[in-house]
Amino acid sequence: MTVKSVKDQQMIKALRQYGIFLIIPGIVLVYSLLLKLAAGPYWLAPNFDPAYQYLVNGVYLVKGLVPNHTDHPGTPLQILCCVVDHLFNMGCSTGDLVSHVLSAPEFYLHAVFVILTLLFFVTSIALAVYVYHQTGDRLAALLTQLPALSFLVLRSWETTDPILPVVANVFPETLLLSVLNLFNSCLLMNYFAKTSKDRYVSTILWATVGGLGTAVKLTFVPILAVPLIVLSWKNKVLFAVVVAASFFVWTLPIISKYPQVWSWISGLLTHTGTYGSGKAGVIDDPGMYVLKLKSIVLGQGILSVILMAAFVLAFWKIVSKRADRGTFYFAVTMGGILFQFLVVAKHPGAHYLLPGLGLFGALLVLIYLQSASRHGWGRRITFVFILIGTLSGAWQANMYRSKLADLTGDMIAFHDQNAVKYQNCTFVDYYRSSSQEAALFFGDGWNLSPHLGQELFRLYPDKYYYHLWGYRILSFNDRVWANDLLDQDQCVLFRGDGGFDFSKGPYDLQLLEKGRYESVYRLTGTTEKQAALFLGGAAQFIQTGEYAKALMCLLQARKFHYQPDSSIESLIGLISSENGPGHSEGAGQ
Repeated sequence: MTVKSVKDQQMIKALRQYGIFLIIPGIVLVYSLLLKLAAGPYWLAPNFDPAYQYLVNGVYLVKGLVPNHTDHPGTPLQILCCVVDHLFNMGCSTGDLVSHVLSAPEFYLHAVFVILTLLFFVTSIALAVYVYHQTGDRLAALLTQLPALSFLVLRSWETTDPILPVVANVFPETLLLSVLNLFNSCLLMNYFAKTSKDRYVSTILWATVGGLGTAVKLTFVPILAVPLIVLSWKNKVLFAVVVAASFFVWTLPIISKYPQVWSWISGLLTHTGTYGSGKAGVIDDPGMYVLKLKSIVLGQGILSVILMAAFVLAFWKIVSKRADRGTFYFAVTMGGILFQFLVVAKHPGAHYLLPGLGLFGALLVLIYLQSASRHGWGRRITFVFILIGTLSGAWQANMYRSKLADLTGDMIAFHDQNAVKYQNCTFVDYYRSSSQEAALFFGDGWNLSPHLGQELFRLYPDKYYYHLWGYRILSFNDRVWANDLLDQDQCVLFRGDGGFDFSKGPYDLQLLEKGRYESVYRLTGTTEKQAALFLGGAAQFIQTGEYAKALMCLLQARKFHYQPDSSIESLIGLISSENGPGHSEGAGQ
C-alpha cells in the first residue's frame, strides 16, 4: 500500500468520523456570505454603525494612536482590523497603508468579515469534535452547534426591519460568536475534568477567554457568573485574577482611557436611563422593566421553551434526589442565561443577549447528558430535534435573506436615483446617509475628535457632513458654514436620517425625497452664522464677567435658532437664576 493511499484512507476515515460536524457550521458559513451579499455595502445607511468606527480605529492603531471608540470597549476587534490592514500592505509605509485603507474601506471591512466568519466556522467544529471525543456521542456534539443557526436572523440593532444580521456584520458581536464557542469549550472542559490538574488548566483557559470576551463587549460580563459559581473557591480566585489579566492584555492599546471606560461603565450601572443617562438608580419603572423582560423571553421562542424544559428537569432531579454534578452545571448554565436576560431588560436589544444565547450550546449538551435522551427513543427524538432545528434555521435564514435583499435594493435604488437627479448639487450628509464618505466621517469624527482629517481631506476634498451631536457642518478639514455653502451653490441638499427633526435648528429645509431610511432636504435659508456669532460673544462676556451682556447674546442666539444646543438653555438658566452669577458684580455693567 502506497503512502498516498494510506493518507487517502485516513482522510476518508476522518470524514466519516467528523464530517457530520461540518454541516451546521457550513450552513452558517454559506448563509453568512449570502446575507452579507444581500445586505449590500457596509456604507449603506443601516450598515455602517459601528463597522466603520472599528475600521477607522484600526487605522488609529496602525498610526500608533489610541482608539477613540472605547464604549464596548471592542479593542480586540480594533486590533484585528489593524492586523488585516498590515497583512494587505506589507512593505508599505504607514502613510501609504493609511491611504490604501481609507481609499478602499469596503475591501478591508469585507476582509475582516471573512476572517470573523472563518473563525466561527473553525471554533464551532473544534467545539463539536471536543465534545465527541469526551462523550463518543455525535448527537451531543451536534447539539453544541445547533443554537448558532438562530444567529443568522439576529439583527445587529433594535428594529423590526430585516437589517444586516450579527453573522454578516463587523462589530463586537460577530467576534463574540467565536469567543462563545471557546467559552463553551472551557465550560465543558471543566465539567469533564477528572483531576484537580485538569480543573486548574481549564480554569486558566476559561478565564483567559472570559477576559477576551469582556474586552470585546461588556455585555459578556453576566455569563462570567457561571464559572464564578461552579468553580471551587481556590479556582474562583484564580479565575478572577486571570480574567483581569486577560482583559488588561487585550485592552492595552486603550490603557490611557481606562478612566473614560470606567466612567462609562459606572454610568451604566448607577443610572436608570439608556447609555448611562437618566437619574441615579438601577431601575426607574419596575412595571416597565417587567414588560421588557417579558418581551425578551417571549421573543426568544424555542430557546425560551428549552429554558423552561431545563428548569423542569432541574426541579425534578432535585425533588427526586437524583441531582448530581451534571445537574448543578446545567442549572448554573441556565441561571447564567437568565441573568443575561435580566441585565439586558434594562436596555433591551436582541444583539445584547448574544452572550447568554451563546450558552445554549453548552446547555443543550448538559441537558442531553442528564436526561434519558441518550438511549432508545430518546436518541431518535434528539436526532429529529436536531434535524428540524437545522432545516428550520436554514429556512428562516433564507426568508430573512430575501427580505433583506428587497430592503437593500430599495435603498440602493433611492441612493442612485438621487445621485443622478441632483448630480449638480452640493450634498451635506448626516447620520444614516448612504455614502462611503459619510461613513468615514462618522467613523473618524463621531465624537468631534477626528485623527484622520488631513488624510481624508486629501482623498475627499469636496465632501461635507452635518454632525448631529455637534450641531455643525464639517468638511474633513474644518468647520463649514451653511451661509457660505449657499453663497457658493444655490442647490445645497441635506441627506440622511429621515426621522431627524431639524425644526429647532438654524436651517430652513424643504423635503424633496423620502426613502425607507434616509431623506433628502433642500437648504433654502439659514441663520447659522448669525447665531454662532452671538454665541461666541456670550462666551467672551462670560469670561470677562459681563453676565448681563452674555445673557442678551444667548437670548439672541436662541432667537436665531441655534438649537438643539442644551448648553444655551443651561447657561441662560444659570445666569438668570437668583443664586447664579448673574447677580455678581458684572451683572450690572
